[in-house]
Amino acid sequence: MSIKFGTDGWRGLIADDFTFENVAKVALATARYFKKHKKIKNGIVVGYDSRFLSKEFAEKTAEVLGNAGIKVIISDKISSTPMVSLLTRQLNAAGGALTATVLVCFTMTHEGPGKSLTAFQAASASR
Repeated sequence: MSIKFGTDGWRGLIADDFTFENVAKVALATARYFKKHKKIKNGIVVGYDSRFLSKEFAEKTAEVLGNAGIKVIISDKISSTPMVSLLTRQLNAAGGALTATVLVCFTMTHEGPGKSLTAFQAASASR
């Protein structure tokens, strides 16, 4: 099954196309894209909400990013997208509001139960 991104990230049905294998693929692609970013030394923030398996998907993402040599800051509890955005800014993960880096947050989507979303944002908290 293919991974399809929309305007606000990747949405998928858990255990159908939103699987640990595909989460790892997206995390690896993210790592490769940002590996040479001039501010990547500040790391990538990973967060999750209370949705089924969100923490485990976040942990898989952190594992893949870490194995790629990227510093990972993973939330230690359920958090909202704005909370992860704020942490990204507070930790200067992007090195500035106009410098793009990545924020990863596993969160609910408006598309109904069983769906999950990986949202990527600039550290300026804009999408």
